[in-house]
Amino acid sequence: MALDERTTSGNRACPGLNERLLPATDGARYRQILVAPLRDGGVRLTDFEFGDEGLWGLDERELTVSIAPEDVACLASKLLAERLNGDVNAAKTLTALCRDHGIEPMIVDWS
Repeated sequence: MALDERTTSGNRACPGLNERLLPATDGARYRQILVAPLRDGGVRLTDFEFGDEGLWGLDERELTVSIAPEDVACLASKLLAERLNGDVNAAKTLTALCRDHGIEPMIVDWS
């Protein structure tokens, strides 16, 4: 299965596909870094670089880092905990972060 066949064109939870973390270059060396959600719920980062030789196998590198679907929620929780640590307005910050990325959070307020 080709790597592209495992990515999703987006869904309610993650509308972006192949988010560029580093703009593609077109100088003597070409490099791009992408992160993409996978159809199975995992996430994949691809770091691709090749030089001006133009010969596959001589001057290129492709590295992929994949996170299994069952580990994505754990990683997201840990990253959110790092981001929100010490924030007395954590609920508002998380709500804003979600909305900034096109996610409508479910909010329940028992006041």
